[in-house]
Amino acid sequence: PFKESQYYLRIPAPEYASYKFLETLALSIGTTKPGQKPEDKKLFVYVLCAGLLYGNGEDVFYQYFKQAWLQNPQKLPIIGKGNNRVPTIHVVDLARLVKRVIRLTPKQSYVVAVDRSKRPTQKKIVMAISKAIGTGLIESCTSQALAKNPWMLPLQINVKIRSSEAFRDEPTPEEEGDLDPDEAERRAKERRFPWHCEFGIAETVAMLNTEFNRCRELNPVKVFVAGMPASGKSWLSELLAKYYNVPHITWSELQREGKLLQGEFGEEIQKRLEEDKEKKMEEYEQLPKKEKKAVDIDKYEPMIPDEMLYKVLQIKLNSNVCRNRGYVLDNYPKDYKFVQYSFLKPVKKDGEEEPPGEEEIPNFEDYVLATEIAPSSVIMVNASEGYVMERVKNMSEAELAAAGGYTEADIVKRLKEYRSVNEAEDGSYSLIHFFHERNVEVLKVNAETQSKELIVSKSKVFIERNGKPKNYMTEDEEKEKVRLEELRKLQEKKALEFAQKQAQSEITEQQLKQQKKIIDEKRTERYQQQEKEMLDSKAGPIRDAIMETIGDILTDGIVDVCVKKPEDPVEHLAKYLFRRSLEVKGKFITLKKAS
Repeated sequence: PFKESQYYLRIPAPEYASYKFLETLALSIGTTKPGQKPEDKKLFVYVLCAGLLYGNGEDVFYQYFKQAWLQNPQKLPIIGKGNNRVPTIHVVDLARLVKRVIRLTPKQSYVVAVDRSKRPTQKKIVMAISKAIGTGLIESCTSQALAKNPWMLPLQINVKIRSSEAFRDEPTPEEEGDLDPDEAERRAKERRFPWHCEFGIAETVAMLNTEFNRCRELNPVKVFVAGMPASGKSWLSELLAKYYNVPHITWSELQREGKLLQGEFGEEIQKRLEEDKEKKMEEYEQLPKKEKKAVDIDKYEPMIPDEMLYKVLQIKLNSNVCRNRGYVLDNYPKDYKFVQYSFLKPVKKDGEEEPPGEEEIPNFEDYVLATEIAPSSVIMVNASEGYVMERVKNMSEAELAAAGGYTEADIVKRLKEYRSVNEAEDGSYSLIHFFHERNVEVLKVNAETQSKELIVSKSKVFIERNGKPKNYMTEDEEKEKVRLEELRKLQEKKALEFAQKQAQSEITEQQLKQQKKIIDEKRTERYQQQEKEMLDSKAGPIRDAIMETIGDILTDGIVDVCVKKPEDPVEHLAKYLFRRSLEVKGKFITLKKAS
């Protein structure tokens, strides 16, 4: 392996030549000048050659941790066979080494800072991350994958390097030779290097998972949705699981996964299922021939009973995906008894190295809530039985199939079972009592009186009551982008429609004004014509009468006014007409009323 004393032999890749130049320049500054005594040296220069850094939220290994956390892709990639050695060190250990070098000023100026991992190959590191955080699967990729995933490049290093002497225990001072054993042990412990991750990623990946969640503020979303049959709880569970990017756990899924379990517990399940099937066959054989024809025994599939299924649930909730991201649990367990079995654990008593094992019939009074797997939010979906029955009648075939093939008889049976465990006449504790007793908050919604939109909105607000969870949620961001884009298009469409309506309105208004103007002009013209005709019809007789009686006298009077130009022409004309009025005395005219 490469030793730190051989640092002068290192040959960098072309892209890292500048790094080596800076290291050499720094080391030259710290060398002893000619004629200078070592004890007179005042400037000490050290170069710490660190392995790939990990821990506290990750940097180089971030994409590996993120992909494993999301389990997307299912298999973490490695390049080639992955047998190349990758030296690493936790960022905390590097910081502590810097502190120690400053304090002890070792003779060696070039210090190799790597942990004590045993054969830290690329494959071993990636597999450890996948097992502890992801699916436990990896796949080999060609070097062409580096072009698409440049973050994989640092893991292509291949160097076997020995950890620095600076990590060794500090020498024991001579004056400590007479100390009592306890004090000597305490001081010896202080002289040891305070390793945070001495043996690398593979040995401490569970702790690194916790660090990653804490530093990236990733919190699991743990929700339990329960309620009446056919009330819409499965629809709500599926919607919330998709929104929060967490698994949707159903009774059917637990049955499937339980039947696939390996090991001792898996064998117990298979044995129980075989026994149930044999018992069913015996019952079938005892049926009369007529009843046998109505039963298709070949389609009978035994189910895992609750006394075993709750353990399958615990295994699921302790899986990487549920432990990191959380879950939405869809109406299982269904009663007070098995919710205790599922979410309680025995308390470790004083003097015990570990809590007692599970009793056959446990005394739950000495148990506490298993907060690492128990839900932090409980949503109860309620409705009246009449509403549920009507809803089932109106379901489509697809909806009925998705709900498990409800029939009227099925829903009546399920409602009866629901009442027996949640509304028992003997006062037995219900499912909701369990969570109330342990201060787990419960939201009640009513599918009958509240709209789906309101139920979803209330559920999200309830789940996010202590802050919006961070778990690489993508759906809400994508939906928000889509919503904003749709909103923008809708606003543009409305603005265009409004502008068109406004323009059309202005055109219409102008047209109406023009039409009104034309109509008014025609009406005015018609009125004027009618008035002219009326005046003409009335003015004719009057004009004739005037011309016959006083026409000549009036004409003379006007001429007289024009000749004499009096100050008051009207008064002058009136006097003139009065003087000559006797000339028309006795002349009368009768005016016919104009028809």
